[in-house]
Amino acid sequence: MAKFRDVDIDELAFEKGSRLVYFCHPTSGPCRTFEPQLVEFLDRLGFSDDAVLRVNTQGCEDAASAFGVIGVPALALVIDGKPREWLFGRLSDEFVLATLTRWKDILGS
Repeated sequence: MAKFRDVDIDELAFEKGSRLVYFCHPTSGPCRTFEPQLVEFLDRLGFSDDAVLRVNTQGCEDAASAFGVIGVPALALVIDGKPREWLFGRLSDEFVLATLTRWKDILGS
C-alpha cells in the first residue's frame, strides 16, 4: 500500500528532484474522501511507498497559499522545490488516473 511521508511546508523548498506533494487538511471532508482514493490509485499504478509527500495545511494556510495552493485537497508535481502542475479539488477518477500515469512517467518511478 502506498504511503505518504509527512513534511512541513517549509521543507518543500529543500526537496531536490521530482516529487508528488499532497496538500490536505485533516478536518476537510473532501480530503478525507480523496486520500483513500489517491492511495488506491497510487497502488494501482505501482508507485513506491513514500512516493508522495503529505503536507497538512492546517495552521499554515498563508505559506500554502504562497506555494500556490488555492484549496484542498491539492496534489502537485513538484520539481526542485517548485510546483509545475496541479490537481485541485474533486476530479473524475479517469482524469486523476491519467494525470498520475503521466506524472509517473515524468518521475520515472
